[in-house]
Amino acid sequence: TGSVDLKPLARMLPRTLQLRQGVRIDSGRLEFQAGGQPDGERFVWQTKAALENVSGTDGQRRIRWEEPIEFAAELSDTDSGPQLEQLTVSSAFGQANLQTERDAVAGEFQLDLQQFSQELSQFVDLQAWQLRGLGEGTFRLTRQANQQFSAEAHADLTDLHVSDGERQIWTEPKFHVELQVAGIEQEFQPTSLSSGKVTLRGPRDQFEVELIEPVDLRVSEAPWRMQLEANGPLALWASRVRPWAANVPERLEGDAHLSARVQVTSDALHIVESAGSIVQLRMQNGPMSIDEPRLEFSGDAAWHRQTGRAESREMQLLGSSFSLRGRDFVLDL
Repeated sequence: TGSVDLKPLARMLPRTLQLRQGVRIDSGRLEFQAGGQPDGERFVWQTKAALENVSGTDGQRRIRWEEPIEFAAELSDTDSGPQLEQLTVSSAFGQANLQTERDAVAGEFQLDLQQFSQELSQFVDLQAWQLRGLGEGTFRLTRQANQQFSAEAHADLTDLHVSDGERQIWTEPKFHVELQVAGIEQEFQPTSLSSGKVTLRGPRDQFEVELIEPVDLRVSEAPWRMQLEANGPLALWASRVRPWAANVPERLEGDAHLSARVQVTSDALHIVESAGSIVQLRMQNGPMSIDEPRLEFSGDAAWHRQTGRAESREMQLLGSSFSLRGRDFVLDL
């Protein structure tokens, strides 16, 4: 058993702990204990730790982190040394559990983003970021023969609100994220991906990207070839993009579907082919206004990062009252 006084630790390592300017920790302790015992033919170690009674000041007011954060771990002796079998972290704002097997690691988590950010912002500089919502998820990583691996993760966000001061960044009543990936690794570092898929799903929309050719991660210029599928209301997509990008139309509405095959490298984005449609398109941006019952589009495009040049060999737009077809056009951005 033992304990660590946080006051001198914070004084010695302020940059490492990323404390806000003016924050001073006056009290707090990290209590820990460890022990072991035989369990059949193996020896098992149990360790527990708790971060308790953290308090201090930010120069203007007292700050306290009263609820403890507790850690528990179980390790077993193996021929290759101690192996972590289980790790649990629990607090008032969430909990996480990690379990290991011989060739797999799995875990789950639950997190109250608002309570977590409020507690953390007392000590760590989160700038003007504000978070609210509930998150939960699971993940599993499996090592297989011939240095192959597979991984999958699922996460659900409920009542998510992210803002930067007065600016609303992201709002979602419910959002689901899925990740599936497989490939080859060396010493726990992935060297190539043979397959991969990311799915983002809300109540009214879905966005899916799937790797269609293997990628060698050791080659920095290796292309990522992917299939993209998306459908949902344009107003929702515009609200997500608007905080990060300029020139998004002030009004953008319609139900859209997009299918595209893309190739991404370190210096270029190439839409090899695409097709899609928008129903009840309404767009308003200054004096320009568009109102189309149905718009269909198809074609290819490429953008080069170093030159800023966009180009297309062929692009086609088909509306209820017009059609437009272009070939071999270039636009310098």
